[in-house]
Amino acid sequence: MRSQVGVTLIEVLITIVVLGVGLLWMAGMQSSAVRQNYLAYQFSQAANLARGLSERMLANPAGVDAGSYAIAEGASVPSPGTDCSTDICTPTDLSAWDLADWYTALSDSASGTKVPSTPKATLPDASFSVVCADAGGCTAGSPYLITIYWNPSRDPNVTKTNCDPDDNEALRCMRVLHQP
Repeated sequence: MRSQVGVTLIEVLITIVVLGVGLLWMAGMQSSAVRQNYLAYQFSQAANLARGLSERMLANPAGVDAGSYAIAEGASVPSPGTDCSTDICTPTDLSAWDLADWYTALSDSASGTKVPSTPKATLPDASFSVVCADAGGCTAGSPYLITIYWNPSRDPNVTKTNCDPDDNEALRCMRVLHQP
């Protein structure tokens, strides 16, 4: 009978290859889980920020009715003329202050508002819009759609401005309807 020399060595090598492939797969799954967890965190932050602006709008109904919170996507947020954290403000001044203060918490590019940011900016390359959601035109009591856009991966090659969740090159967005 012939002896089987080297069979154990081959079995060990096959085991090492199978174990290596399994470890690489697990590392890939961990990386994917971390990436998806960060995206979920960004969506949570966007939802909290949109809710925060909606609450500011609820506290200033005269400013909402005057259309002072309406701002197009990509438009710059002007610096408020009055510091509403220390001075008495009109509803229009308060809406300008609210937008500037809120924008500093939203975006890492909000340096031009002259409003100190309380929480650090949370969404990369963020922008937003607040538009009237009434098809017949805005009147007192009309709902407003708050939309927050951001680039979750900070990829400079993302040039699209839409929010298609199935398109990796599109921005991500959170939409909240403010109903006065």
